[in-house]
Amino acid sequence: MAYAVKLVGVPAFTVVGQQQPIQVCALSTEETEIPTYIQVTLGDSDQRHDIEFSFSNGEAIRFNRVGVHIFEPVIINSCGSIVSTYNRRGTYYFYVELKDARNNETLDREVVVVKVYKDKECMKNKHKNL
Repeated sequence: MAYAVKLVGVPAFTVVGQQQPIQVCALSTEETEIPTYIQVTLGDSDQRHDIEFSFSNGEAIRFNRVGVHIFEPVIINSCGSIVSTYNRRGTYYFYVELKDARNNETLDREVVVVKVYKDKECMKNKHKNL
């Protein structure tokens, strides 16, 4: 079976304090009854203090001390709406994996990189030649 995990709407560049709506999606090309979960791991676990993630209903999403958050249970072919805010400039790496809950096998993975600048002027100056 073919599976996919995607972070949709994640900006490649943003500024400190700006809220960004994103979605985390688990997809399959075939119907399945396999229990799954999504594991999101920060490239730098210390950055867990510098980000605020919450579901659209306001429920906070917390990363543990090693920078991991588990979304479970996951409904295949659906997305969860999230609001993200970065409180410190830097480069953030997110390693997103869709896992089989029966044996922890990775069904799909995605790496997402977000560069956060202190303000829009700084972001514009860094990327004016792109």
